Amino acid sequence: MLKPQKIIRQNHQDCLSTVDLDTPRSVVNSGGTATINCTWSGWPAPRLGWLHNGAPLGAGVAGGRVRVHNDGAQLVITSVHRADKGVYQCMARNERDSAQASSELRLGDTAPELQYTFIEQVLRPGQVVTLKCSAAGSPPPHFTWLLDGQPMATPTRGHKYSLEQFTVKSNEVAAFLNISNVRSEDGGLYTCRAANALGEAPPYVRSIGPIRAVAGRELVLYCPYSGYPISSVRWERDGSPAEWAGGGEGALTIPRVEAGHAGAYTCTVTGARGEIGRRELQLLVSNPPEIEPFSFSANLQEGKRAQVSCIVTSGDMPVHFTWLKDGAPIPSALQAIAARTSFLLRIPHNRRLLPDRPVDCSQMKNLIVAQVEERGAEFFSNLVFKEVSARHSGRYTCVASNSAAKVNYTAELVVKGNARRRELARPAPASRFCR
Repeated sequence: MLKPQKIIRQNHQDCLSTVDLDTPRSVVNSGGTATINCTWSGWPAPRLGWLHNGAPLGAGVAGGRVRVHNDGAQLVITSVHRADKGVYQCMARNERDSAQASSELRLGDTAPELQYTFIEQVLRPGQVVTLKCSAAGSPPPHFTWLLDGQPMATPTRGHKYSLEQFTVKSNEVAAFLNISNVRSEDGGLYTCRAANALGEAPPYVRSIGPIRAVAGRELVLYCPYSGYPISSVRWERDGSPAEWAGGGEGALTIPRVEAGHAGAYTCTVTGARGEIGRRELQLLVSNPPEIEPFSFSANLQEGKRAQVSCIVTSGDMPVHFTWLKDGAPIPSALQAIAARTSFLLRIPHNRRLLPDRPVDCSQMKNLIVAQVEERGAEFFSNLVFKEVSARHSGRYTCVASNSAAKVNYTAELVVKGNARRRELARPAPASRFCR
């Protein structure tokens, strides 16, 4: 005889009854850690996900400051900063139902974050300049100003410098440095620093446009960074430390620029707590024109023809030429002709250039036109005199300019008088006839 069996039936509801977060609201200081735990009840076990201000946090959070633990039930945010504040939602879903709960993360005290910084300026003496910085933080930050790394003293009433700062919105402060009647001695590297009771501003490097340097000259690259305290400023080129010793306040000095110095440079600024700010710039190197010395014929007499060539032996193209006489443009009455000349040697593919092969140049009036592979690449200018006279005597200057610089070379033209012409030019004796 079979014994009766007790059958126990369990009824499960395919639903989620509750989803809860351990705190509806939390306040965390900047740089701190926030932890939010999500609990649920119901069956079957749900899949958990998180939203921040309505947007999914996504899978990428696992390897960053925001991490999800315990199968999605715990959210941990380290090094909290301003962008992390807002509403976080724990979303729970199974095959039949879904539920959610939310918690607000508020920031307590926050270190200053720069919102606006001034740019580099080139001014003329006598102008007025205003430098502006703004930063947000809690409590509201206070600004100090530095010139070439040294704190600026509080200006007295009536001084050409004036310092002002205003609260423009909740926890955001704008500071202004005004300089009236700018002089050359006011030039330098100005820095604004924002600080409050919690800390200082993290490092930030302002965007830097391409820098153009001139070959053969010294170059000082300044890293336009802000933040405080700063533990290091370093320059790198192609991922390796720059070979030149850096100057104070993030300056990198190249004593003599060469074409090989062109390329990408990166300024990296590190804060006292390990925060990093960096920015890359492109250095372009221009080569100035170099004029080969020239001179006029030493024995030049009136009535003769004359010509002198101003040749640029190196430098970036294109080169523009200008001629001056005694420091001023050549008067048209002197009838001097400036002509540019160059020529092309055409070498057919896989053939040798024979030494006796002629070179073709086309003549157009007084101008010899250059037929070159890269048209417009003119590299010298001729000054032609059809017939010189004493009035042509003087100092002639060839001015050559390109994108890098303007250079010049001067030679003196001395025209000697013609003795026969002077004899013919003597006035005849006057005659008087009486009747």
